[in-house]
Amino acid sequence: MSDETSIRKPSAPKRKPVRIERLPYAGAAEIIRANQKDHYFESVLEQHLVTFLQKWKGVRFIHQYKEELETASKFAYLGLCTLVGSKTLGEEYTNLMYTIRDRTALPGVVRRFGYVLSNTLFPYLFVRYMGKLRAKLMREYPHLVEYDEDDPVPNPDTWKERVIKTFVNKFDKFTALEGFTAIHLAIFYCYGSYYQLSKRIWGMRYVFGHRLDKNEPRIGYEMLGLLIFARFATSFVQTGREYLGALLEKSVEEKKDEKEVVHKKQSKIPFIEDTEETEEEINLEDPRQLKFIPEASRACTLCLSYISAPACTPCGHFFCWDCISEWVREKPECPLCRQGVREQNLLPIR
Repeated sequence: MSDETSIRKPSAPKRKPVRIERLPYAGAAEIIRANQKDHYFESVLEQHLVTFLQKWKGVRFIHQYKEELETASKFAYLGLCTLVGSKTLGEEYTNLMYTIRDRTALPGVVRRFGYVLSNTLFPYLFVRYMGKLRAKLMREYPHLVEYDEDDPVPNPDTWKERVIKTFVNKFDKFTALEGFTAIHLAIFYCYGSYYQLSKRIWGMRYVFGHRLDKNEPRIGYEMLGLLIFARFATSFVQTGREYLGALLEKSVEEKKDEKEVVHKKQSKIPFIEDTEETEEEINLEDPRQLKFIPEASRACTLCLSYISAPACTPCGHFFCWDCISEWVREKPECPLCRQGVREQNLLPIR
């Protein structure tokens, strides 16, 4: 028997692959609830900002920069929460947190900063730019502007003018992107993934901050999403039928040689911008305007400056239109004599 004996080392047990369990995606109901809470706290922050600036800069400043204040308060709220990596109050309320699309990591600073900008500043700049573009097109193509819905403008012959006509007359729907927003909302209701377009762009999705019980019910909004899809499809079909009907009517007129060139006379109604400029010119600092108003009554007691765009209450007191209309909306009474006044009782002086 050999003195040497072979010693076998015990083989190490095979390790089982570690399974990483990821947190479950948040449902549509929790996302909507968190968004509603955040919207409420954004409005509270905006109200505090407006109150502070109203005491410092006056009511006229608040009216002039209303959209800017709304954007600033929203940016401040998301900047103090999402941008620094903290949860918003709505996310704390529903115990939600952000991850990237595949739930492997938390979103970085660049991704969070891009989301905050695209959710606050970009929409504001988009609406401002489109407003200036619309005013420019209205000056260059006044014959395409519809001032009265009962007197529509005939469809132009060129595609360029058709697009311009649709843009200047359907400006609110265009800036709101109604069709695109409706489709995105319907997709969210069906799949419960991204409630806002900016979150879809930057790939930031909500997950629960806790494990879910298997028996815990999940509320879905799939039926609501299908209804939105059906409404959008119906609207699309109706628009297509109207467009085809217009083409058919035009072809029939061409066959009968009854086509006429319709020249719409340029409307004498001034543009909105011109109207605003005309109203701003009425300033009681100029003693030549509205001479029947005495010097002692030519200053607004609300903003302590000369009255611009004067308005008169039923009790006979004069104020700036913006100042008194804002006042009576919050407190329906005259600031001087406390007589009851509603906004519809105000009389603009021209």
